[in-house]
Amino acid sequence: MYIGEVSSTDTRGAGNSMAAIIYNIGILLTFVIAPHLSLPLMAGVFLIINFVFVITFWFMPESPYFLVMKNRIDEAEEVLEKLRGKSDVSEELRTIVDTLTKDKESAKTGGLKDIFTSWANFRALLIITLFTVTHHFGGYFVILAYGQLIFKSTNNVFSDYTLNVVIGLTQLVSALLTGFLVDTLGRKPLILVSGVSASICNLVIGVYFYANEYTRVDTSSFSWVPFLSSIILIFSFNCGLVCLQIVLMSEIFATKVKAVSTCLVGVISGLLGTLGCKLYIWIAISLNYGHSIPFLVYFVVVAVCTAIIFRITPETKGKTFAEIQMELKK
Repeated sequence: MYIGEVSSTDTRGAGNSMAAIIYNIGILLTFVIAPHLSLPLMAGVFLIINFVFVITFWFMPESPYFLVMKNRIDEAEEVLEKLRGKSDVSEELRTIVDTLTKDKESAKTGGLKDIFTSWANFRALLIITLFTVTHHFGGYFVILAYGQLIFKSTNNVFSDYTLNVVIGLTQLVSALLTGFLVDTLGRKPLILVSGVSASICNLVIGVYFYANEYTRVDTSSFSWVPFLSSIILIFSFNCGLVCLQIVLMSEIFATKVKAVSTCLVGVISGLLGTLGCKLYIWIAISLNYGHSIPFLVYFVVVAVCTAIIFRITPETKGKTFAEIQMELKK
């Protein structure tokens, strides 16, 4: 939310992609150092990193949107001048004022009620929720959580440490690529390519395990297929469906409901994440249906959600928040 409000329309996508990049650096760092440190020592390392963040963020400029909301127009202008590196920011300041004026007219309280009584706000929530569904019921987080379990069933020769590092590197590289492409190609092309690629990977993994678990086909020569497909799936997700959720969350929610919407999405994500992981273990292990059924379901979920997301999501590249809200109201 903060990055979206301090970035210009031309750099907003790349700026928000930095959140995903830093997130993936943290995951990779954990995968690399965790086997070599005790749990208390590792917690201490990350505590220091968070402490440095809290101290340094204190010196960051306030959001110009927040300042305008509090009628601190002169301060907002000063912040914009520092952020943009120029003295004439009157046009952008006027755009912010106009945007917030429209928000006050359409959503005075900025609570949960405003999300479900405004088509634009509800549409934004639906879009982000569909992204979340693909994460937790599309194979992405299942591979991150249970990848070692899945790969062991294919007689994989790599160690758990190697698998984790490869997954971490894949996430980081794909997030970096997204940061370069999001403001060049736009959001919707990346969503489409990401969703189609991830769907195909789920289908390939599902077909492999179906042949391995339900037929007499010798799959020993193709034991590398699930691992390679999983890596491509993670790469595909991070190039669109994962990173772009972060970008769009800062763009499509109206300013007045952005905070409460972000909290609501966090709750939804937590619930779906718990349900998704529990269902996978229940179906694949407890009911002994194997890995094929979940991944074939993931194929359908990602394909359907991608089609809906692509259809109802407006292209936000290079647009102001006011222009995006106008698109969402259609």
